[in-house]
Amino acid sequence: MCNSGGAAWTILGVTTFAVLFNATKFFELEVTVNPVCPDGKNWQSYILLPSVMAANPLYQQ
Repeated sequence: MCNSGGAAWTILGVTTFAVLFNATKFFELEVTVNPVCPDGKNWQSYILLPSVMAANPLYQQ
């Protein structure tokens, strides 16, 4: 790498590869809305649960 342009392309390439390599991790979770609170409050909360793909024993290996 004799110039900063080569270094920039290398950093861009490594960053792109890392994002694409880890893209499947975004599909391991699903957002679920909690049911309405039993005491009648008007608010919602969300839970992150493992998806069907993340619970698959073949995927976990």
